[in-house]
Amino acid sequence: MVDESGKLYSENIEYPGGSITTDGYMTQNGMEAHQGSSADIYHQGVISGKQNASIKGGGAWWTQDSTCVKFYGSGVKLGVPDYVRQGDSGGPFWHEQNGNNYIITVLSGMEVQGDYSGSCATGKKGRPAYGYPFWRVANNTSYTI
Repeated sequence: MVDESGKLYSENIEYPGGSITTDGYMTQNGMEAHQGSSADIYHQGVISGKQNASIKGGGAWWTQDSTCVKFYGSGVKLGVPDYVRQGDSGGPFWHEQNGNNYIITVLSGMEVQGDYSGSCATGKKGRPAYGYPFWRVANNTSYTI
């Protein structure tokens, strides 16, 4: 939603067959209240398209090697379907409620197992996924929705 210059941004999320406008972001309390629910949490990946997801918890300590983002207890752990693939990184997670859409995070990394080969790990299909929650971005930068 923010371009590489950090100066231009969009409040829209495009996905095959539609587009939504974000109305705000999910707070820490909101994430805790929706933990485990997949009825109204979505992820849009360039490779796998729009699909349901879930919030598994906050305070994630996910790390990989030195070339990847480390969360050190500040990440959000997400449940994603088996078909989420390499190339979906950067895709947004959001929550729909009463016609409004609240950004949660973007896909930043996945735990993998098996015979997958990617830039940050080797393994197979990413489950679970991790991201840096937008409420932390809003609390620590000038970006907001």
